Amino acid sequence: MKLIRAYLFLRVFLAVFFPILLVVLAVYPLFKRIQTNNTAFDEIAASYSSISRANQLGQYIIDAETGVRGFALTGMEALLEPYFTAQINFQRTVDEMSITFKSDPVQLARLTELEQDFIKWRRDFAEQEIQLARSKQDVSALIPEGKAEMDKMRKQLRTIIQQSTEQLNQGKLAQANISQTSMLIASIGITVALVLGLILSAAVAYSLSKSIQKMIAVARKVEGGDLSQRVEIKGKDEIAQLARAFNAMAQNLQQKVNNELNERKVLNQRVEALVDARTRESKQISHFSEMLQACQTFDEAAEVVRQTALHLFKTDAGALYYLQQQDMKQLTSWNQVQSADSCNYDDCWSMRRGKLHQLSNQGTALPCKHLTGPVAAALCIPLLAKGDVVGFFHLQAPATLPDYQATSWLEQNVDLAVTMAEHIALALANITLHNHLREQSLRDPLTGLFNRRYLEEAASRELQRAERNAYPLAVLVLDVDHFKRFNDEYGHQAGDEILIHVADELQEHFRGDDVVCRFGGEEFVALLPNISEQQALQRAEQLRSAIEHSEWLIDGKHLRVTVSIGAAIFPEHASDLDSLINLADEALYQAKNTGRNKVVSHMLAAHSHE
Repeated sequence: MKLIRAYLFLRVFLAVFFPILLVVLAVYPLFKRIQTNNTAFDEIAASYSSISRANQLGQYIIDAETGVRGFALTGMEALLEPYFTAQINFQRTVDEMSITFKSDPVQLARLTELEQDFIKWRRDFAEQEIQLARSKQDVSALIPEGKAEMDKMRKQLRTIIQQSTEQLNQGKLAQANISQTSMLIASIGITVALVLGLILSAAVAYSLSKSIQKMIAVARKVEGGDLSQRVEIKGKDEIAQLARAFNAMAQNLQQKVNNELNERKVLNQRVEALVDARTRESKQISHFSEMLQACQTFDEAAEVVRQTALHLFKTDAGALYYLQQQDMKQLTSWNQVQSADSCNYDDCWSMRRGKLHQLSNQGTALPCKHLTGPVAAALCIPLLAKGDVVGFFHLQAPATLPDYQATSWLEQNVDLAVTMAEHIALALANITLHNHLREQSLRDPLTGLFNRRYLEEAASRELQRAERNAYPLAVLVLDVDHFKRFNDEYGHQAGDEILIHVADELQEHFRGDDVVCRFGGEEFVALLPNISEQQALQRAEQLRSAIEHSEWLIDGKHLRVTVSIGAAIFPEHASDLDSLINLADEALYQAKNTGRNKVVSHMLAAHSHE
């Protein structure tokens, strides 16, 4: 029997080994050719790179010559920028080409000579032209020799490009020859291997087909449902052993089929019930997702989560937490959950690990610190937004659940809870993004104050409220005195920092209900609801005095500024925002015209005009 087994193994081995061996023998020279082909590709790429960089060198030479010539003709320092930029780019490109020409001494020598000529041109001609031009002297004597030196460099550069182009053409020709040879070797080797493989495979298949055909015929009858069929066993080789195994399998299959037919009825009933339940859950989750996506605030989303959780999880308790100001805040809860209203980031294991945390009395998992009482089983599912954990969805088993059912409760609820958490995470992330984008659209990026767009929205709201409640509304327009002169003297960076400091003073001196905005440039507007004209002017004077006596260290200098402020009152002076701002502007101009660094109300400005 061992000889028969060896014979069968040898037939299969020969049918597989020899084609593989031939393929390997055919592929090895192909592999060597591919390596050579890769080298040719590298040489072609190096030639392309050399030509491109040489063209760049030519452009840098032109930029340098143009910059010096332009400065010599006009005396404008700004025209020297291409000259200095060309120096840096020229040296960098020469260094890169030196690496490429490391294996080509001739090209490297030409490149070195070009570099030395460029340095000589700069030293002997360019720098002298610049110095003569700066001293208002005639540079015409240097121009012919400088031009001759430039022509020499261009000639050297054309030689380098011509040599690189010749190397490129040679590389392309070599690569084409290698590709043709590689394809020929591969075609012959693989064809021979395929032919021999087919011949050997046919011989082995023919020797085994007779016995296997008999087994196939019986197997087809078994497949058709006749489990009483058996294979006739002859000999002791692998085919005979396979026949015995097949007969044993058919016998066992016949016994199991009868048992499974009875079990299938019960299973089908259970599956139908489970499918109905999953279908209902799917519809509910789909509706839940639609509602979440329609929510615009965290409160709306929290209520949708609470109502859906009560419907899906019935008597199970739970809570939703979201990261707010470095703490986990409970957005909502249901069924008297045993969990804190807020907790630290590390109090929940799902937050620490960034994945599902399952707790049961029958397991070994540690309870989370946010739990306020013992529970039979619980789930904590992290809410992931762009890879960051921003909250978690918590679910608890009912207090009446027996300990031995804890594992079963986890298995029944984990998939649905995870699905809900995924939808919640996406919805809360969208709400956060929406709020962030709205905040960006209403904030001045430099000072952090509200912008003009927000001022218009807030003014409409505040004016309606003031009219409805019959109280005054003050509008203050503030402008930094001599701001243009300040910018010219200390620079725009210092001017920006002064605006930031003034904005900080504005936020510090006004109430939480007041609206402070950057109106544009160095001008700010403040809305002060429910305040008299006298109180508004007093607040404005306090702000003006604070800014006048403040000193800020900017770029090592102690700098001061003053501000002028104009005021107008609703409804005494005007009843709409544009009119109030115009009146406050008039008062501001009155303050500017009478010495600056003062507060003027519209009424005072009007009396002054009279």
